[in-house]
Amino acid sequence: MERTTKTKGLWTKDFTKITLTSAISIIGGEIMHLPMSLLVFDETQSTFLAAFILVCGMLPDILLSIVVAPLIDRGSKKRWIVVLDVLFFLTFAWMGLYTWRSAFHYGAYVLFTLVESTLAVFYRLAYDAWYPDLIPVGLEQKGFSVAGMLQDSITIVMAPVATILYTLMPIHLLLFISAATIVLAIFIEAQISVDGKIGTGEDTMSLQSYFVDLKEGFRYFKKEKGVRNIFTYMSISFSTGDGIYVLERTYFQTTPHLGITRYGFATSASMAARLLSGIFLYKKKVPVKKRFAVVKFVYMALNVLTGVLLFLPYPLIIADYAMQGGLGNTSYTLRETATKSYIPAEMRARIGAIFNLMISTAGVLFTLLAGYIGDRIPIRAAVVGFAIFNALAVILLIYLPGRVNRPVYEAERTEEV
Repeated sequence: MERTTKTKGLWTKDFTKITLTSAISIIGGEIMHLPMSLLVFDETQSTFLAAFILVCGMLPDILLSIVVAPLIDRGSKKRWIVVLDVLFFLTFAWMGLYTWRSAFHYGAYVLFTLVESTLAVFYRLAYDAWYPDLIPVGLEQKGFSVAGMLQDSITIVMAPVATILYTLMPIHLLLFISAATIVLAIFIEAQISVDGKIGTGEDTMSLQSYFVDLKEGFRYFKKEKGVRNIFTYMSISFSTGDGIYVLERTYFQTTPHLGITRYGFATSASMAARLLSGIFLYKKKVPVKKRFAVVKFVYMALNVLTGVLLFLPYPLIIADYAMQGGLGNTSYTLRETATKSYIPAEMRARIGAIFNLMISTAGVLFTLLAGYIGDRIPIRAAVVGFAIFNALAVILLIYLPGRVNRPVYEAERTEEV
């Protein structure tokens, strides 16, 4: 593999290209995904059918992540990304032609969602395993802060833009635009020099070596208690967050002095704070020895802010959402910086797949649980319950086993990739 050096700073040619490619891909996804969900509900007028489409988007992560991860760890990440983007282009182009020539058919949208989300499983694992290799050693925090800022800033801009485009253009034109952005992304990412391949062996593998690699991933996850604790907690945090999202949105919709418009302003404050947090973390590096103390504070503070949120007057709700956004981005940046530095490069896809499986499975369960509980007890009490449960998880999985967790949070990448 070609190697980058810290002396070049963060913005090497390869890092600039992957950042540009990521921005283009996020824009293309925002143009298509929100209008697609709006169209399905408009055409069916069924909350269940709209929700079923979302579940179809989750299923491949649950079923495929673990299965495909050894293949991605063994091969060239760059090749995976380019080939998958070609398949994304063909999928979007086909769906664009179909919707152009045919009337709405729910089954076609289910099929499209399953295909697109299946490709996304491969893409996300390959991208997450490749991205750290494109960050010069020692600049991981800056690199992951850029990734977070990119997602947040584009989402802030493109969410309303996508809604407007949906009202102005037929869905097939939006699909064609998304397909065009993929072509541009392919052109740029094909020029990245680092391929992300570990070693010099062949990409192909026998069935026996496949199962050996698969078992190695589970053995590593079982052996590394710190990694296991952190990822178990994050899967609980993400999934309870999914449930809390359902409850908070329902509370806003059913509370006369709030409403969905005020909910939109509150979430915008959260996104803006995430962006500001990213800028701060880009400019100011958190000392390695202080990472663990910072994340412990952040994890617990987020649960306190969540628990009190719905008891506050609206101006303080805005402030609460903003603080959650800033702290949440801090959590993401420091976690990615630490875990991607700690986990060996040849294990990233397999451990990432285990993490995705945990998040997806728990996310479905907690989302359904939130809906069930929200129909039976006051929503504010349900949110407090979720926050307390999550705080207990912080104590049991992060605070008490601090001795095994600290080395992960204080990890530094030493190899030049």
